[in-house]
Amino acid sequence: MSMPSSADLIGQIDRLAVPPGQLALWALGQAGFVIKGGDMIVYIDPYLSGEVARDGGHGRRFPAPIDPAAVRPAQAVLATHEHMDH
Repeated sequence: MSMPSSADLIGQIDRLAVPPGQLALWALGQAGFVIKGGDMIVYIDPYLSGEVARDGGHGRRFPAPIDPAAVRPAQAVLATHEHMDH
């Protein structure tokens, strides 16, 4: 299974027209997600860096699918619980 590049994934999220009454969901790994409904984009528990491993915690299982610098403004970012990774 190959993963899209950061730019490809951001472009896919931006371009997808979600029909009324429906949602689109993308997994970011590390229990993080992006949800889009209409023009609203919500990030849930995004961990898009390697900071935890640098501080002695567990490293990522695979590279972050989105470069944090490439993230477009979202209407909400939810942190559902406190961890070092989000």
